[in-house]
Amino acid sequence: MAKNDLRARVYQAADELFIESGSLQSIGQRAVRERAKGGSNDVGPLLDDWRASREAMLGSRPAALAAIAEEFAGRLWLMAQLMSGGSGDSARPLPAQPLPAAPPPTTRPAQRTRPAPTKTGSAAPTAEPTGRLRGAGNVGLFSELPRPERPAKAPKPSAKRVATVRNFKIREAGQKLFVLVDPKPPLQPGVLTEADWTGARDEKLAEAVATILRKNGDRLRAFDIHKRLPKNLRPGTRDHAQRDLKLGLFGSRIEWANGGWFWFKGEPLPKHRMTLGTPAAEKRRQGDVLWWRIAHTIAGLGRDFTQAEIEDACGDEIRNFGDTWLRLRLTRMRERSEPFIQLVSAGIMRWTGLDPAEIVVED
Repeated sequence: MAKNDLRARVYQAADELFIESGSLQSIGQRAVRERAKGGSNDVGPLLDDWRASREAMLGSRPAALAAIAEEFAGRLWLMAQLMSGGSGDSARPLPAQPLPAAPPPTTRPAQRTRPAPTKTGSAAPTAEPTGRLRGAGNVGLFSELPRPERPAKAPKPSAKRVATVRNFKIREAGQKLFVLVDPKPPLQPGVLTEADWTGARDEKLAEAVATILRKNGDRLRAFDIHKRLPKNLRPGTRDHAQRDLKLGLFGSRIEWANGGWFWFKGEPLPKHRMTLGTPAAEKRRQGDVLWWRIAHTIAGLGRDFTQAEIEDACGDEIRNFGDTWLRLRLTRMRERSEPFIQLVSAGIMRWTGLDPAEIVVED
């Protein structure tokens, strides 16, 4: 965008607003920016330049024009005095008073608006170039004319209000509201079976590793497995234990997972024992259980939903995790490479059809 083009648009927009309002100082940057289609950092300095140039033009008006304006202002003032003190021969002559000084160029002129017509249909009093008044009646001074007010903008409804309206419509339609489902029973610890090592490249090694893992009841790293194996079954050296174990266990149910852990394929990774029993670990566990319920409820809901609906369904249970817990969970589920939910419109979300088991661990 060329600077000269933006300057021309700013000057044109500001001139139009000045003609509409009649005041240089009432021209706001926001209104000019909307008409000129420019950024605030660029429009601001240009608007200041425009105001300075127009004030200079106002100060350079011809003396004859200034005299005519002063004479016209004096006639308006005289008419206002006559209207307030009566008219006709019975009116007492008013003492001579100096004409009011012309307002400085930067002040805003009086708003010229016509009052509403009277019941008889007579027009409101207006000033003519000859100085006469039409339909004067008992009208007050020009300064007493009411100034029109802009209608107030309706406040934007909050997300909670949107959810309340949606819940009312859902009840009227006979549909079910957002109700959390109960989680499945936790999986029982696996028992050592022949299927754990059958098919491995080295079945004796796989059987020994499966026995160690089942006895430990938890995942193990390659270094720990290598240390617990009998010496005659240890593949290679300790420094290359992970590589050698992956080769020997290939084909069995024992697999290597990201992070360096060995565990059985298809079984969820147990919690690491070092974190069990701590308050942080217990809070994470409770959060995982709640999110499991929320995800499966979303998948079985069969309609669009809002975050406020989920919060109402969770009640006090969700308040233990902070105000941003649910929002961050929903945001991460939308930003996945395979999103679990999508944003339909402002505040309205929809399930994409992805299996909840792909995004949550079923405890």
